[in-house]
Amino acid sequence: MRRRPLVLIVEDDRALRGLLETLVRAEGYEVAVARDGVEGLLKVRLHAPTALLLDIMMPDAGGFRVLDELAQDEADTPVLVMTGMPDAAAACRERLGAANVFVKPFEVGALLSRLRALIGEGAPDAQA
Repeated sequence: MRRRPLVLIVEDDRALRGLLETLVRAEGYEVAVARDGVEGLLKVRLHAPTALLLDIMMPDAGGFRVLDELAQDEADTPVLVMTGMPDAAAACRERLGAANVFVKPFEVGALLSRLRALIGEGAPDAQA
């Protein structure tokens, strides 16, 4: 059993993925990363993350495929979506609710705050 919640970040942009990884770790969470939806789905199934930060527009399997497969698997993993596409954001808001969709560029503090709320706790003790 893990000591801290695990957040899986699925983002094809290396710089943003690295930034999010650093910031989420600084919040005291364990972090796993994936570069695309295929790798993300594999890691969801292998690691059963506590929450998922998901980009929508990615090469190969994008975020919509990930959402579809999670729904098909009846997974209850909380998902926060990040996208730079207004149409994709609108479609995701219908599926996940407006509070769980962040349009790039987004306020990182708001994303982290929503992540803490989805996980259902304040930030874990970084010393744990």
